[in-house]
Amino acid sequence: MVRGYRATARIFAGQVLGQVPLHAVLSRATILASPIGFVFDPEVSGIRWTDTDMLVVFLLWAESHTQDLPPLLSRYVAMLAEMDSPSVASWPDAAIAAKAVEVADPSLMAYVERARNATSQSFLNYFSRHGQHSLSTKYPALFEDTDLLGRARFAKYRYLVRSRFWRLKLGAGWMSFMAPGMDFFNHGEPGTTSLGIEATGPGLRSVVLRADKEFGVGEEVTFYYGGHCIADSLVEYGFSTPELQGCCGCSGARIWAALMSRLPQEFRSEHEGGEEPSN
Repeated sequence: MVRGYRATARIFAGQVLGQVPLHAVLSRATILASPIGFVFDPEVSGIRWTDTDMLVVFLLWAESHTQDLPPLLSRYVAMLAEMDSPSVASWPDAAIAAKAVEVADPSLMAYVERARNATSQSFLNYFSRHGQHSLSTKYPALFEDTDLLGRARFAKYRYLVRSRFWRLKLGAGWMSFMAPGMDFFNHGEPGTTSLGIEATGPGLRSVVLRADKEFGVGEEVTFYYGGHCIADSLVEYGFSTPELQGCCGCSGARIWAALMSRLPQEFRSEHEGGEEPSN
């Protein structure tokens, strides 16, 4: 699946690049208002849900219930269901060890183990029949498709959520959410675009992405994901770029140069520009 956006016309600083009404994003608020919102009520489930785990469990349910969703979210869920998970956490240990040497970051395996353990613990918390709060036991009618409740499927959605969700300051707290279409912007340099919540109509507020600089025709429009070390970026997003710093203290540029020198020539032109599949 192709990711990323390029300007088809000149884009000026301040121009709106995309917007999604708050009622159409996947967030704690919209999930609580959904047909399975009651599952996430702490008084009902006895669980204090994180935003990301709510998103994962909701998507597991939604994959087989797209008919119960608004059209935009239904299409978005169907698209996510067709996607593969390139998560490094799903690689064999030998491949991870080789990648750690390749990017000169010995902390990669520790990050992968952390991700694996967090995924396994979440799965046990919510779907193990031996768990204290097994949703498949408490709500069999909601999760009747047991094929959706395997660890691999859970791990896939946990990766998709963690690699695609956004966080925005909202009042005194933060809102974590997934916005259909807007999560296809690739990672890029800081200062290219900015995200915020704006009034976009009478009584309507939306998540709005604006350009912070001018983009020429054909130029890729990107969003800065934040400063991550190489191991963190590989595990959370599935990519690494030159400006990232190695957790071992190595220069990110030096690591990138070493990585590029080992790639066959036919692949270098594809990666040298730093255009990596991501968010």
